[in-house]
Amino acid sequence: MEAFLVLADSVRNEHGTGKISILGGGWSLIGPGRTHMSLAIFVRASVLESTEPVLFRLHLVEMDGEPVSVEAADGEMRPLFIEGNFRLSDRNELDEDISAVGVHANFAVDVGMIKLPPGRVYRWVLRLNDREAASVAFAIRREKDVVEEADDDLEEL
Repeated sequence: MEAFLVLADSVRNEHGTGKISILGGGWSLIGPGRTHMSLAIFVRASVLESTEPVLFRLHLVEMDGEPVSVEAADGEMRPLFIEGNFRLSDRNELDEDISAVGVHANFAVDVGMIKLPPGRVYRWVLRLNDREAASVAFAIRREKDVVEEADDDLEEL
């Protein structure tokens, strides 16, 4: 089983088609400040792997592997993660065409508005059945970088 993660401004499941609509996808540098964040998740499996339930956990870590905590609605700091389960297919759905290309499952995760400390690199890690299947790293600009970019833009005018 393999997986791919794409960072985006917004993602949406296209129910009934297996497709995901991605807006502002593929970035790796954001902020600083509060930013809306979403992930498009693509899972591919062989037919043999596809009929068993898959447990997933998507969690945010710093580059040293330490979990990232964010302020929850109740004001407490909690590790940021999303978990659940899915099934790639039902045995009755499998036919020769599916066997030739494998089974695909795509889903969208809307993290929402998030503010992370600037000047750091983070990584979303996807675990499938307790095995790391994919990850994607991104950085939060330092405040200084944003001011310098704005100054450079003004000089060009």
